[in-house]
Amino acid sequence: MPLIHKVNPLAEITDFPNPAALKRRSALEVVRAVTTTVMLSPIPGARRLLNHLTHETPPYFALHKRRAGGKHAVIMVNGFMSQGDLDVSDWEAAIAQKFGRATWYHLDWEAERHLSNRAEHWLSTDGLVDWAYVKNHQNVLTRWHSAMVAAERAGELLAQAILRTPQWRYTLVGHSLGARVIHFALKALAARSYKRIENVYLLGGAVGGGSQDSACWETVASALKGRLFNCYSGGDTVLRVLYQLANAGMSDPIGYCGIQLQHPRIVSYDASARVQGHGQWKREFRSILMHLDGKLIAPAASSVRPRKQRLISDSAPNASTILSPSTPWPFSTSSRP
Repeated sequence: MPLIHKVNPLAEITDFPNPAALKRRSALEVVRAVTTTVMLSPIPGARRLLNHLTHETPPYFALHKRRAGGKHAVIMVNGFMSQGDLDVSDWEAAIAQKFGRATWYHLDWEAERHLSNRAEHWLSTDGLVDWAYVKNHQNVLTRWHSAMVAAERAGELLAQAILRTPQWRYTLVGHSLGARVIHFALKALAARSYKRIENVYLLGGAVGGGSQDSACWETVASALKGRLFNCYSGGDTVLRVLYQLANAGMSDPIGYCGIQLQHPRIVSYDASARVQGHGQWKREFRSILMHLDGKLIAPAASSVRPRKQRLISDSAPNASTILSPSTPWPFSTSSRP
């Protein structure tokens, strides 16, 4: 990423312009995208992948202020098919609970738009995949992969915007491919000596977290002043099926498999008992935040490989290493599942 060195600082992040298309693409993204394009070439929309690679169209990137507050900003990043949808009320109840005095922003990026009217959606009302919808719209997989590619440059642009606001500190929250955007933003920010990212919350993240990705997560962790909370669920069928198909089975998503790297700034939270569908993450975010606040006392914790490994119980000496929703609920609230 071409970092900005000599620029005038911005008063706030919404002053960041929508820049011309970036030119860099990682070799791995190019190989994956071209392979998928060739495989899906008979499917309408496959050409969109090449548009992202060749930058025939400029990037779609817009930051919207949702609430004025102090110079601690919370940035919300939605996932697949959220482009142009400015309704983030599903985030705001949870964010108001924990970050009531902060300034809130919503990042609208090239996440792809809905394929049909809003009465139809690729996720059913209970947050599960509507396979009938996917079958009737055969370019869903192509559009998913196109958004995966676009997430990298959206992350780079977000990092540049953060670099232009040196008086601010940030908390980043992302769902699905929005977590992927944040991942690439943190990678770009890691080279900076001054850390502005307080904490990060990733819900059902559509980005790889296997052993082959450990070096990337080391880099991501180095950008943090606080901690990264990765929330995953074994019931997330979108990540189990669509993500694996789009990546030809070469990547394990952090929202389904967790992050394998053990690092003191990365905390894994198993939300399987609360979240059984990809569309359920944000409605459970408030209860997840309350649970994290109640269980995390140590200044830092580590992540472990969630799948194929027994979760550590609360009675264990290092219980803060990994959190499970089976632990005692420390709050009295109607939002409890």
